Amino acid sequence: MARVRVSVNQNEIRRLAAPGGVVHRKFERIGQRLADTMKREITALGAVDSGGMRQSVTSEVRPGAYRITTRVGPDLGRLSGSVDYPMIVHQGRGPIVPRRARVLRFKPKGSSAFVFRPRVGPAAPKPFATNALKRMTNADFG
Repeated sequence: MARVRVSVNQNEIRRLAAPGGVVHRKFERIGQRLADTMKREITALGAVDSGGMRQSVTSEVRPGAYRITTRVGPDLGRLSGSVDYPMIVHQGRGPIVPRRARVLRFKPKGSSAFVFRPRVGPAAPKPFATNALKRMTNADFG
């Protein structure tokens, strides 16, 4: 059996992976392409009301982490104080029923009058992030 000795230039690896280095820039480009694809998917699935969720899509590469984080709005529309609105759009939701009252009271989009309903039906999922990842090709990583 043959033996192979490999020496690694740690300084060169650090230079390539440092912010502004070749590896870091490549990760930034991939992250930006994914964020742009997610924005297009949000639009294509009709998940746009005011555009806030679409505008909040960001991509970030942390130095030394070698991982891309794509976020959809940290301070965008919270429901019940703890559930993220983008996750509800992505995953869908079940029916909404009143907790203490007999009916729900709300103003539909584009209306100035209140509507009273005993329940509101489920919302179908709009998986913009999953679709964006599926649409990424080898060219996006090249």
